Amino acid sequence: MKKLILPVLFCFCQAAVAQSEFGALAGGNLSWVNTRRAADKSYSTSDLRLGMLLGGYFRFIMSDRFAVQPELMFAGYGGRNFGGQNKVKLNYIALTVLAKVNFTPELFGLTGPQLGMLASQSNQDSDTLTDYKFLYVSWPFGLGYSFNNIGVNVSLRYSLGLADITKSSATNDKMDSFQLAVGYHLAGGDKYK
Repeated sequence: MKKLILPVLFCFCQAAVAQSEFGALAGGNLSWVNTRRAADKSYSTSDLRLGMLLGGYFRFIMSDRFAVQPELMFAGYGGRNFGGQNKVKLNYIALTVLAKVNFTPELFGLTGPQLGMLASQSNQDSDTLTDYKFLYVSWPFGLGYSFNNIGVNVSLRYSLGLADITKSSATNDKMDSFQLAVGYHLAGGDKYK
């Protein structure tokens, strides 16, 4: 029995590697903060902030139509003119687990949860900072296109903020963004997907 376990485990690992791939991601996002004040229930939206995305992905290919794609990225978010602060930069290390559905060999859709951990915060126009929560939760939705012959894919995503990003009880601040990500297949899999 012990002699059989090792070859079966080896074959399983080989099959898993053949059905997975990894690559690099780079791009940018346009983020804003939606603020709802507790006192008068008024609602406001900050101006946009342009930030960068940089990281990688690991894709588990389940079939020709479906894959699970965890991503780990450095992402720059924030906004301008919200909460009495002129320009706030919030940098996160974001872990996203996306379901990738291939509509055609080139066209695909993505969705799944994203959890961001606050890496740094700054306010260029003031010495005061609101205390921001360490965790940021959002849910991205997107469409993309794969250039299979060169191993490049491009996706446009909308990320909906699900949780308050500040520790303040006076406001409820949720951050949304549009993201443009370019992926480059580095290794794995038996073909580009």
